[in-house]
Amino acid sequence: MVRFLLHRFLPLLSALIISLLPACVSQDVSVVRNVYVTEEVATSLLPPDDLESAIDEYSIFSGAFNGRNMTMPTYLHADEDGVSLTFFSTLGQVLLSISYDGESVETSSSFIAPGSIVGEYVIFDIQLLYYDFSKLGSALSPNGLRFKMHEDDGGYERELYMGERLLWKGSISSGSISVENYVWKYSYMIGGAE
Repeated sequence: MVRFLLHRFLPLLSALIISLLPACVSQDVSVVRNVYVTEEVATSLLPPDDLESAIDEYSIFSGAFNGRNMTMPTYLHADEDGVSLTFFSTLGQVLLSISYDGESVETSSSFIAPGSIVGEYVIFDIQLLYYDFSKLGSALSPNGLRFKMHEDDGGYERELYMGERLLWKGSISSGSISVENYVWKYSYMIGGAE
């Protein structure tokens, strides 16, 4: 009897489990879309080899978007082959992973619906902070954008303008970064992990 039930229902149970697996993990792979810096002005992501120097670090992310505050551990890896940023729960479970290889951006999550996070914007923030300043300026200027940098002993601050309007500001100082996007109204900090 047990053998009959296993023989009869095991294929059905297997099919059910396999059909439910995609619901547990969402993945959004896309050819790189333009990033809208303002409501009307879009720009492209730069190739990964425009990075000034490789990054490989664990940190703590603390941010605000749409009135929601979030804090979570992160891991950022960037080199001439691409950029990847992973967000973890406090228990170490991967919540969100975003990667860019110069041709496509892949966003995957077990908890966030496909399309609710546009990975290109996260990669663009990383590029504005860490990529070669002159290459960024050259790529942004045809769109009427102006990129400025102020350096001090502990790091630097970069600002993105359209005319006199400040659109974005980011800084790196003493192992921490901060980003504020005035157009899309979000801000975050990533600091060294303890």
